[in-house]
Amino acid sequence: MWHEVSPIPIKRRVKFAKGRAYIDGRTKADLKRVWDSWDGPCYECPVEVIVHVYEQLPKTKKDPEPFTVKPDIDNILKAVMDGLNGRAYRDDKLIVHAECWKHDRSDEIVGEFVLYDVKPLEGVE
Repeated sequence: MWHEVSPIPIKRRVKFAKGRAYIDGRTKADLKRVWDSWDGPCYECPVEVIVHVYEQLPKTKKDPEPFTVKPDIDNILKAVMDGLNGRAYRDDKLIVHAECWKHDRSDEIVGEFVLYDVKPLEGVE
């Protein structure tokens, strides 16, 4: 079952102040939105995570160029995986397969958002 998060969650760099590392408020809010979007079970077995990112192409982008604009795909995937840690799976070490795809938003799809799914690996549960 697909789950939606909007706007697109992004994992940002860890910040440092007074010798301590911390996560900024925007990243915390993104991780909470991902956490709140999950209504499935918490898996205890190996899982796969599949993420589809829908974003409007900039007007300067020419078809059929690949969708290569920010945010970086690894930062989106990391936000989804970290936001689901302890909620969709006991620990993110259980993720054995991950896919993330960027798509330009077509005219019939409104907004910029992420669709994701987490499921047990085939034959394992």
